[in-house]
Amino acid sequence: MTKKTQKTSISLFAGGATFALLVILSAIFFVYYFVELIDEIQLAGEVVSLRKWIFVLPGVCIAGGMLSYIALYESVTGKPSSKKMGRLFSWGSLLSLGLIFILPLSAERMTESYLEPLDYGICHGASYQWLYVQTIVYTRSPERCDALTLQRKGKAGYGS
Repeated sequence: MTKKTQKTSISLFAGGATFALLVILSAIFFVYYFVELIDEIQLAGEVVSLRKWIFVLPGVCIAGGMLSYIALYESVTGKPSSKKMGRLFSWGSLLSLGLIFILPLSAERMTESYLEPLDYGICHGASYQWLYVQTIVYTRSPERCDALTLQRKGKAGYGS
């Protein structure tokens, strides 16, 4: 193995390991916040928070998992991936891209259609968005929504 191929192999392995770590962290975040959402819904408390950004993570996990597999495979074996594997990863990329766009919207619609008959409404004052990161807060009472709105504005520095 020449020095150049050894450097390439090491950088491929490091890249694959980094993507693998990001995939694992993304999966942990997704499971944690998804379980939290389910718990809030099952407890039927005053407030349910839907963090739409977590529903991007399954698509990110698929894409990152494929990239880490390719990088680790090529760094360990020293051979490029096969055409069959390339086709599989092309379909996986399309699937992950579709999930990244479809899952957050589907989660919002499903959550809203489930909570609406239970007398929850969107609390616009407590809901927020930063770039593509959106959290929708549902409450059962206008008083609770007002309290959350005041609390949020106080934390944001707007005064209460």
